[in-house]
Formats: sequence, structure tokens, C-alpha cells
Amino acid sequence: MIPGLLLLVSLSAPPPAEKPIKPIPVLAKEPRLDGVLKDLTGAVELKLPKASKDTTALTAKAAFHKDTLYLSVFAADDAFNEHDQLEVTLFFPESGTTSRGFVYRYGKEGVRTPSVEAGPPEFARKLTGAAVKDDDKGVTFELAFPGRSLPRFQAFKQLAVSICFEY
Repeated sequence: MIPGLLLLVSLSAPPPAEKPIKPIPVLAKEPRLDGVLKDLTGAVELKLPKASKDTTALTAKAAFHKDTLYLSVFAADDAFNEHDQLEVTLFFPESGTTSRGFVYRYGKEGVRTPSVEAGPPEFARKLTGAAVKDDDKGVTFELAFPGRSLPRFQAFKQLAVSICFEY
């Protein structure tokens, strides 16, 4: 009799509260993809975990202009080389169980070929833009994702995107 009572109690527990969605600001004019972030003034800074001694510190910002998502990522890497890579994963959590995120890859040369399993379709990858600027302080990635290059997203509720960075 007690197991049935425990089941009844667990079914009546309230669902976890939803996290509030932080809005991404809209830019007044379209930024140039040149690795200089002055034209992304007004973009919201994304909260990233603090870097440990063995990892590279990253800072990231996001903004929209018309139908394009703009991201900037700065990696404090004074020894950036052709083997270093930034992966950006875009996913819409409310888009359903059959939707998958896209993983875009960037290196010294700009856009890299993604993995077959996690990468976007070829047409979506060709729509994106990137500028990579390396100096003695680190490397700056300035990225543009037009609406058609994004993964499938929901047509209801507020649009929420998960953005993950791996360097």
C-alpha cells in the first residue's frame, strides 16, 4: 500500500519553474564582419563559466539585426594556431524531440567543414558569415547566422535559443 501512496505523491509534485528568457537586443544597423567589434555595441554579453588555469578564457556577445543572429567570441589565446577551433552549437529547446541543433566550426581560416553527424546542411553553412582576427591579446570571432541557417525552431511560445561555445 505504501508504494502506491509514494507514486501518488510523486505525480502531484509541481513541475520545475521555467527559467526566464533573457532577450537578445536588436541592432540599429547591420554590423560588418571584419573582426572589429565596435559595430556590435549594444549586444548582450552572454554569461559563460569562468575559465580554470588550464582553459582559455572566453567572452561572448549576441545581438540581432533584421533576421540575422550576430555572435562575437573573444578567446584570450596568445598562441592561436591552425589547430585551434571554436565550435558554436545553436539549438532551440522548445522545438520538439525531432529537432536537432547545429554545430558550426571556425578556425584561423574562418568557417570549417562541420561533422556529418552534428553539422548543419550544406546550404545553411554557406549562408553564414565569419571573420577571424588574431592579435597579441587573443583571437576574435565575429559570426553571422541568417534565419535560414538556424536549426528548426518552434512556431509558438517565445523563441528561446541555446548557444553553446567550445574552444
